[in-house]
Amino acid sequence: MFLKKKSYSIILQSQSNRVSSKINKAVKITRVYSALKHLARSFRFFSEVSSLALLILGWHFVSKKVPSFLLPSPLSTLQETYKTLFSTEFLSNALLTLKRSVSGFLIAFAVTHILVLSSMYTATLKRFWSPLILIGLSIPATIGIFVTVVMLGSRGPIALIVVIIILTPLLYLMLYPAFQNISKNLTEMAKVYHFPRRVFLRYVIVPQLAPYYLSAIRAGVNDSWKLAILAEVFSFGDGVGYQIFQYFNLFSIRQVLAWFISFLAIRSLLNMGCFNL
Repeated sequence: MFLKKKSYSIILQSQSNRVSSKINKAVKITRVYSALKHLARSFRFFSEVSSLALLILGWHFVSKKVPSFLLPSPLSTLQETYKTLFSTEFLSNALLTLKRSVSGFLIAFAVTHILVLSSMYTATLKRFWSPLILIGLSIPATIGIFVTVVMLGSRGPIALIVVIIILTPLLYLMLYPAFQNISKNLTEMAKVYHFPRRVFLRYVIVPQLAPYYLSAIRAGVNDSWKLAILAEVFSFGDGVGYQIFQYFNLFSIRQVLAWFISFLAIRSLLNMGCFNL
């Protein structure tokens, strides 16, 4: 009996040793995996920072070879950017530009849905919209601004109209395939199993449309503020684009870069917060 108990204890101890060794191996593997993951994140951050550092370094060397009124040094530009970024003049103009770009994007987004849904409803409307979409894609932004300024004057809603005209065809090209490529098999399966409308939209339609919508929203938002600034250059008496154009007429490249970098910083923060880029 004593020998049996001793043998049982030896077996249990050996099994516990095996289990503990496996746990230790799992812990080591987990630590190695977390270390590699952290290293990959560090390498990614280093790659992003190194590209910016290389850009600033090239800027510094070029600024040494040309006069300062043509290309100021990065340090003096960053100092001017810091002053501009926290000035009330910049904040008020930046809010106006953001308001125009966001309003134009939202209107273009709504118009795009009208065109897409009507095109899906009947092929006649699709053929009707096709020439207009093609014309909208062919119009350069500067030409659209010039024509709009001539027609409505420099104080009209130029930014809204330009953003709508330029963005609507682009959003149409990105969203129409989303509705066109909805899987008919999944739709028929949902009908066979009598999915509720809420379940059908959440688990069948939305997962198929989401990638297209994310791409369209990202591209539309990024293009809207560029178009709004370009429209402000030629039309408005305020906004970031107008201020950049005014400093350009004064040959103050440092102020031009400071306003551009300041607004770019705000847009980058908004992109990182909304799209996690």
